[in-house]
Amino acid sequence: DWIDPRTVVDTNQVSGKVSLDSCLLVNLCNNPYACEHGGTCYVEKGETYCDCEKTGYTGRTCHFCEFYT
Repeated sequence: DWIDPRTVVDTNQVSGKVSLDSCLLVNLCNNPYACEHGGTCYVEKGETYCDCEKTGYTGRTCHFCEFYT
């Protein structure tokens, strides 16, 4: 049977690099472009998401301005 390494190690808790049988698991939120404008990155089921609350921005990466002038 195949084991997904993301289920073995919670990627929100990874600091640095983890290797399981030569497969590298990294914290996906370490990407400097994961979230913009001060959004908080988190990983859920192997996907990155951004909490854009109180940033004034919205969208998957907090890219879109909520208010237009």
